Amino acid sequence: MAVKTAAAISLSSDIGKSDLEKDTDKTWEIYPKIAQFCEKFRKKYREITCRNVQMELYGMSFDLHNDKAHEKFEEIAECEKVVKDAAGWATEIIIEKSDEDYS
Repeated sequence: MAVKTAAAISLSSDIGKSDLEKDTDKTWEIYPKIAQFCEKFRKKYREITCRNVQMELYGMSFDLHNDKAHEKFEEIAECEKVVKDAAGWATEIIIEKSDEDYS
């Protein structure tokens, strides 16, 4: 869920407290963008939670609270690639949203 939460925070960054006070429906505007992000993420990684993405990529998940498992994860994991993809998709959607707002 961390990926979805990060996407929600990023994609809603232009909705401020004053906007919400004026128009509570504004929060609903972001849900289609979050769905768009999740669709892109699932298309590439088939899953959205860290545990399930690990299963897809490595055939197993890692208990990162366990020192040995965490060490093994650090040896083989490519989290930066997943994060880079996620950040890129969120950025694309934010730019699209900005373009829509100014059209």
